[in-house]
Amino acid sequence: MSLGVPCQVQVTSRQQLDGEESKTKQSLPGQFYIKGADLYLLYEEEEETGVRIKNRLTIKGGSLTVTRGGAVTSRMEFAPGGSYDFQYHTPYGIFDFRAETKCLAISREGNALEVDLSYDLFSGDQLVSHNEIHWKSLPL
Repeated sequence: MSLGVPCQVQVTSRQQLDGEESKTKQSLPGQFYIKGADLYLLYEEEEETGVRIKNRLTIKGGSLTVTRGGAVTSRMEFAPGGSYDFQYHTPYGIFDFRAETKCLAISREGNALEVDLSYDLFSGDQLVSHNEIHWKSLPL
């Protein structure tokens, strides 16, 4: 893998759960990598509890994989129109979910990357939440 390009990662998310909406916006240091035709964006965030979570976005073709590691771990896959099962590991147990991708848009100009993702999250057949995430990496 080529050397990463230091960047600022802006993460904006919106989640609708039981009629309630929550929004978050973060700006975090990260690294952007290119390996062949594949793109990688790495950054670390701190949960409200003080726990640090490492995040890796992997873009191959028109699909996105979001891997989280630390006190919570998961590996979520997204592709336009795709539905993927995954497990969310927490200190409180392991939870099974399914993510159904509604929209995935990826754009890159040089070392700047933008990813827009919209998906529904299910537990069994029950809708848990509607989710939208926007990642934007800007080289430093």
